Amino acid sequence: MRRESRRRRVSSRKRSSLRERQLPLCRVLQPQEGVPADSAGVVLIRQLQEFRPGRYAFSILAHNLPAPEEMGSFDQYQGLVFIPEVITWVFALYPTPETPPTWAGTLTQSTLDPTPLGIAQVRLVHSKEETVGPIVLQARLSGDLRQ
Repeated sequence: MRRESRRRRVSSRKRSSLRERQLPLCRVLQPQEGVPADSAGVVLIRQLQEFRPGRYAFSILAHNLPAPEEMGSFDQYQGLVFIPEVITWVFALYPTPETPPTWAGTLTQSTLDPTPLGIAQVRLVHSKEETVGPIVLQARLSGDLRQ
């Protein structure tokens, strides 16, 4: 009886751990130091089925960010999804026409699943000079949903 109940507990822990990593996966991007508290974003990680089967798509949406030029010599935001010391994916975020704009972008090129060790970020960039600025939003792709 004891062994059976222990097996159930272990297998339920394994299941909840797997559920955490199942795709699609969304995480809230939290504002970093020096960024308005109302700034926020979300990252969506999913495995493609039809458009590019077997590949992963990363989408980032960021709202209520200051205009890039208000933060220094920048003209754009870019999204990053990376696995530390392994790989980094970088893609442009484009503003919508409303005020303040929502910045959004998607990358559909990855053959590597960035979860559970990945990190998603939004950072400033000067697109013509190719200089990057500070991270404004960030989230880990595993663990607590509000990291």
